[in-house]
Amino acid sequence: MAQVSTHEGAGLNAVKEIYFDNYDTTYTDKGRQAVIGFESYNEAQDYAEAFGMEVHIFSRRDGQQGWTDKGLTFEDLDLTQWDWGCDSFFPYYSGKQYIDNTPLPHEGDDLDDDEIEENNAFAEERQDIADEIDKYIHKGEFAVVCCGNVDIYPEHSMHHHDDDVHDYVIGCIGNTFDRFNAICKANNVDAHAEEECGDYYTLYASDEIIYGVAEDEPQNICEEEDLQGYLALDMFASYINTHIKDIFPAEWNDGCSDE
Repeated sequence: MAQVSTHEGAGLNAVKEIYFDNYDTTYTDKGRQAVIGFESYNEAQDYAEAFGMEVHIFSRRDGQQGWTDKGLTFEDLDLTQWDWGCDSFFPYYSGKQYIDNTPLPHEGDDLDDDEIEENNAFAEERQDIADEIDKYIHKGEFAVVCCGNVDIYPEHSMHHHDDDVHDYVIGCIGNTFDRFNAICKANNVDAHAEEECGDYYTLYASDEIIYGVAEDEPQNICEEEDLQGYLALDMFASYINTHIKDIFPAEWNDGCSDE
């Protein structure tokens, strides 16, 4: 049974101190990096604001490697509006509501013995289901009843599997360029990257172009002539961590040595 989250969001100041590996890093089916694992929409929104990202909804079929980006979302998943593939009335918030919306199979004053017996058995089963709802449901949750089985779900969630073949999650996504600069700004590091061409950028620190291990000895970190001083962002992150301030998590380190 799902558990409801009461997290109200970390707050912008707190989020600025959070590394990306405090959450789960994943990838879309287009190869873009995304961050998931938030407990509430407010938390994801704070994180997106702090790190120059957007809050999106993602989906994938069971067995699919990457998530499909479904675009911007401005709220969490409202599971009360979900298509549960169940013919039972829902959502139920109490056992009484379930009983009130689940009539006996036979009505009237002239029922025969078989119909009365069937009604009695049905009423007993209905009461058992109502008791189970009241026993397990909490504030902010609702019950779905299918074929006599009771499942309790949170009204709102950041992740949901539809019990078929689809998974849905809300997370943050943004191009690496925006994220790099946002992390520097959030951690008071006077450095930023500017796009030059393709996937490469120029790194600036205190308005000076940084090409390598030191400002006074500019050189390519990986010593590859074809980069022409345009260092990939993961190389920039490695340089920042080593020579200025350790602010980027390990996922940004591409393994290039700056020795």
